Amino acid sequence: MTGDPSPSRLEGEGVVLHGRVAVPKSAPLFVVLHGGPGGDHRSLLALKGLNETHRVLFYDQRGAGLSERVAPDRLGVSDHLADLDALIAAHGQGPVGADRPFLGRCWRQPILATDQRRSPAPF
Repeated sequence: MTGDPSPSRLEGEGVVLHGRVAVPKSAPLFVVLHGGPGGDHRSLLALKGLNETHRVLFYDQRGAGLSERVAPDRLGVSDHLADLDALIAAHGQGPVGADRPFLGRCWRQPILATDQRRSPAPF
């Protein structure tokens, strides 16, 4: 991604994730979750144009793409939500649970739906 100074190493909840955060740093965060299981974020890089108005977070979820492989018992919805919380806390503005835009593809939609149910802010 042109002009992306962020490293490809991101920290989830107790796991190393591969991804990138598109600039500008002062813009609101927009989280992109790839499909799967087993996919990676590269199929969604066409969305990098959103970085004109948002800081776009692309990442490979735990056990997928170039992210760390974990035991099957660490691939549950709660594990993915913990990673999402850690990434938002590290790269977003405002608290976890604040209104935030997402795009989820394929089976990641249930993760987004679960996240929105536990968030007090509207989607």
